[in-house]
Amino acid sequence: MKELIDDIYWYFTDFCINAANLIGITYVEFNFWLFVVLFPYIIITLILINVFKNKALALYKNIIRR
Repeated sequence: MKELIDDIYWYFTDFCINAANLIGITYVEFNFWLFVVLFPYIIITLILINVFKNKALALYKNIIRR
C-alpha cells in the first residue's frame, strides 16, 4: 500500500513539475496557483452550487405539496 501511495505522489509531483515548465513558471508558483487559488475556488463554487440546488429543491417540494 505504501508503494502505491508513493507512486501516486511521485506521479503527481512529476505532473506538477512538467505542467509548471510547460506554462513557464516554477513548481512552487504552480503549487500556489493550484492549492491556494484554484482548489479553494473550486470547493467554494461546489458548495455554493449545492446550497442553491438544495434551496431550489426545497422550493420545488413546497410548490408540489400545495
